[in-house]
Amino acid sequence: MIQSTKTLLWGLLFSVTLIGCTEMASFRSQTPEEDDIDLEYNSDQTDYLGKMITIAGMTPMEVKGVALVTGLDGTGGDPPPSIYRSWLLDDMRRRKVRNPNEILRSPNTALVVVRAYIPPVVKKGDTFDIELELPSNSDATSLRGGWMMECFLSEQAIVPGRAPLKGHIWATAKGPVLVSAASEEDTNANALLKRGRVLGGGKAKKERMLGVYLQNNFRS
Repeated sequence: MIQSTKTLLWGLLFSVTLIGCTEMASFRSQTPEEDDIDLEYNSDQTDYLGKMITIAGMTPMEVKGVALVTGLDGTGGDPPPSIYRSWLLDDMRRRKVRNPNEILRSPNTALVVVRAYIPPVVKKGDTFDIELELPSNSDATSLRGGWMMECFLSEQAIVPGRAPLKGHIWATAKGPVLVSAASEEDTNANALLKRGRVLGGGKAKKERMLGVYLQNNFRS
């Protein structure tokens, strides 16, 4: 009786072992090379998130404005009529500046066009460099030693046949004007004196965030 029981147990154990080996063999039906080919095929067919979205706000944003430079040593001049003069006079009146036209006529002041590039992911209060230059029809000859009064910098749209259109105000700008060092023998000296920079003169008024957009062909 005991011998029959042992024989039965060994038979069952042998059967289970055979079944387990058979299932493992069927589970591992592919060679390593076949697995690699299958994985590579799936990788090519996968649509990753980077293929579906567009990130906005990764490039610098150009903003412009008009400002008054003071403290010039007789190298300024009365700016001729233009859209820039109108903008500057409007700004001076909003700031309650007395006799704005008289100030513009002074040889110690000059109207300048201001340009800056706001970097991506800027925060409110962050500073950045700005550029400024005299308009092409200006009578002023040099910005050396000048101080640029505060102005607003905004997006501007150029419409053919019309004056530039102002957009949202993004920053303010002011500070001492730096011009490139030039000797009198330099043939470009006059041009260099008509443009300058204010290092760290721009100040952001609000944050500039990144945007993530789903591409049209993936929308549903």
